[in-house]
Parts: sequence; C-alpha cells; structure tokens
Amino acid sequence: MHARECLARYIAQTDQPINFGESPFYKELITSAYNPQYEPVSRTTTRNDLIRLFETQRDDLVAEIQHLSVSVALTSDIWNAYSKQDYLCVTGHYLDSDWRITKRIFGFRPMDFTHTAENIFNVIMEVLETYEITHRILSITFDNASANTSSIALFVARNIPQDGGYFFHQRCACHIINLVVQAGLKQVSDQIDRIRDAISWICSSNPRFSEFKRHCKLNGLKPRQFQTHMPVRWNSTYLML
Repeated sequence: MHARECLARYIAQTDQPINFGESPFYKELITSAYNPQYEPVSRTTTRNDLIRLFETQRDDLVAEIQHLSVSVALTSDIWNAYSKQDYLCVTGHYLDSDWRITKRIFGFRPMDFTHTAENIFNVIMEVLETYEITHRILSITFDNASANTSSIALFVARNIPQDGGYFFHQRCACHIINLVVQAGLKQVSDQIDRIRDAISWICSSNPRFSEFKRHCKLNGLKPRQFQTHMPVRWNSTYLML
C-alpha cells in the first residue's frame, strides 16, 4: 500500500498520466531493480489512490489551519486550459505556527458556467466552507475583471470580511502594472506588431527558421529561440524585443 501511495504522489507531483503504473517500461524498471514480483497498478486503482491521497492531504490541511489562530489572505484567478475548460483557483496565504509565510491551494474548481459575480462567489464560498475558514478571511486579491469586483459586494453582504472589510478587496499588482505598461506600449504598437509578425513568419516554418539560424552564424551571432509576445504579460514584450 505504501508503494502505491508513493506512486500516486509521484504521478501527482510530476504530472504523469494516470496509467503510468501500467507502463511496461516502468514495470521493467521496478522488476529489474527492486521487486521481480511487481504487478502493474491499473489506472482505476491509481485513480482511487489519488483521490484518497487528496482527501488525506485536504483533511490534514483543515486540521492544521484549525489549530492556528491567524487570519487567511486569499488570491483567486480564472484561466482557460488547452482543452478550453475554465478553472478557478483559490490560494490561501497565512502564517504557520513558526511565523513563516505559507501558501496552499485550497481549491481548483472547473468553471462550467458563465463567469458572473454570483458564480464566482458561490465557488469560492464552497472552498471556504470546506476548509472551515469562512469567518477568518482578511483579504482577497483579484485581477480587475468586472465580475470579480462585483463579487466583493456579495462577500460583504455575508459578513465575510474582517475589520469592516477595509482591506478586504485587493487588486492584483502584477495585473495593474501590465495595464500601465500596455497603455504605454500603444505609442509604439506599430513597431511591436511588425516585429511580432516577422517573428511569427520565421517561426511558422522550419525551413525559414533554419535559414534564419544560418544567417545568424554567417554574421557571427548565436541563434536564439524567440520569445512569444503575450498581451497579458508585459515582460513577454520585453523578452521578445
């Protein structure tokens, strides 16, 4: 059982496929190096072990927080996966018993509905109730999306904020900086667009990229991998340039 738990931990921490335990190469490694009687662990068993491991970790975290007398600051964000599935993540930040700043992911929930203030509020409240910290929230940090801002009124109506909610709503500093930088970059948007388009043209074809590297070497320059310009990250523009 301990070996299965270790396998589940490895799969979770290294983002391996759930059928990793069935791999013939993994079996060859274990049987040749450790245990000739090893039998592959099925994906169904691994799935159950992962759920059990998650529940144990969650219960331990609930117990840890209940033994502390500190408030919890939250950060939350929504993003879109490659599969086009939206997720809402809730992260808690607090001081542990040794006064060390600690952060833990409290919730990572799929958002199968519109991103309204009420839906965001309901998902986060479910997370808070799971960890029994509904009335221990000092603040919550969002980006500047209008639905996030509107959800604050719902938290206030439920008396979630402490100290009258003066420090409750914090805006993401990184998001604000990006908005400021993007506003400034509009002055040179034509030049940036041309550079980005040129990079996209070179990188969209292996022969073109090979030719680019050849010209770099002919001119005594070391070819480098291009960085992708992303409007949501101001430093991506800097790295691209």
